[in-house]
Amino acid sequence: MLKKLENVLTGVALVVFLLVAGVYLNGQYDAYATKRTQQEQARQREASAMKVGDVVQIPSVDLASQRHNIFVMVQKGCAHCENNADFYKKIQDRAIALMPQVDTVWLEDLGLHFKGVYRANAGRLHIAGTPTLFVTDGAGRVEYVHQGEVSEEQEQAVLARLTSLGG
Repeated sequence: MLKKLENVLTGVALVVFLLVAGVYLNGQYDAYATKRTQQEQARQREASAMKVGDVVQIPSVDLASQRHNIFVMVQKGCAHCENNADFYKKIQDRAIALMPQVDTVWLEDLGLHFKGVYRANAGRLHIAGTPTLFVTDGAGRVEYVHQGEVSEEQEQAVLARLTSLGG
């Protein structure tokens, strides 16, 4: 009788172990699959991100009216955009702001008064996130792209690049 009880308890322990191992392995697979999906999405975003040489069209903006056009894609609620406000003040008289939803009050609260503010779809421009600063020639060919915040260390180099492009 004791041997039979021992066999039953061993069987129950084995079943419990297999259940716990199954749940654990399933969780590991889900984490692996999620990580692979995120990596694939990041690769797709990078592959489709705006690059020098791309040609963009921005409705409502006459790109041909200027030899070079400076654009900043920003959006309300973007902390990185707000962190760049002091930098944008240095180029606002030469730059056009593009926003998914135009919010001039938000821009004014930041002390920004760009030479133009237009609604634009970031996805159609292949902009992966905000802020993104880019320069086009008069035909809409992208000559320079900077995605993300412009740090203090990068600021002088970005300003020099904009100046070299005539912006």
